Amino acid sequence: MLLAAGLLTMINGSGVELCNYFYMHEGLASSDLFIRTRTGFRVPLWYGFQFVNEIQVDYFSKPAPGKEKFDTRYLFNIGYRF
Repeated sequence: MLLAAGLLTMINGSGVELCNYFYMHEGLASSDLFIRTRTGFRVPLWYGFQFVNEIQVDYFSKPAPGKEKFDTRYLFNIGYRF
């Protein structure tokens, strides 16, 4: 199993968080190949509320009959960070 993850936070000169970039990639290789990736960013809005934009891509080298090898999702969320 392969795994990579990371987080990058951009902060302005007065110490205010501007944006978080994140990614997570994992994979499993055996007789077939499975790869899952999650990449996106979070932007603080107001008093703990945040906007999240994320792209999720899954790849299966041998999908079930009638299914595609790639599954892609685009997520746009507004949430609260504790």
